[in-house]
Amino acid sequence: MHLAGIIPVANLKTDFGIDTPPVLLPVCAGFTAIQKSVFECAMAGCETIWIVCHDNAQPLIRARLGEYVQDPVYINRVYDSGPLSDNQKQIPIHYVPVHPN
Repeated sequence: MHLAGIIPVANLKTDFGIDTPPVLLPVCAGFTAIQKSVFECAMAGCETIWIVCHDNAQPLIRARLGEYVQDPVYINRVYDSGPLSDNQKQIPIHYVPVHPN
C-alpha cells in the first residue's frame, strides 16, 4: 500500500484581500500554513506528498518547501554505523498544476 498526501491549494478563497497565496500565511513564528499541512502528512506516514496549485503560486510554495521533507520518524534516531544521511528517509514533494479545463 502506498499512502500519498494530497494538499489542494488551488482556488482557495479567503477574505483577507492579500496578493500572496493564503497558504503562505504564518501560523506561528517561521511556520506557514502549507508547512503545517506538509508536516501533518509526514506525521501521518505518507510516502509522497502532492500539492495541487496554480502555476503562478507554485514557485513561491516550492521556494518555501523545497523538493522533499525529512520523515519525522527518523529525525531523532541515533545510528552507530554509517553516515547519518544513509539512515534517513526523505519524503518527496510533487507539485501538480491545475488542468486548464
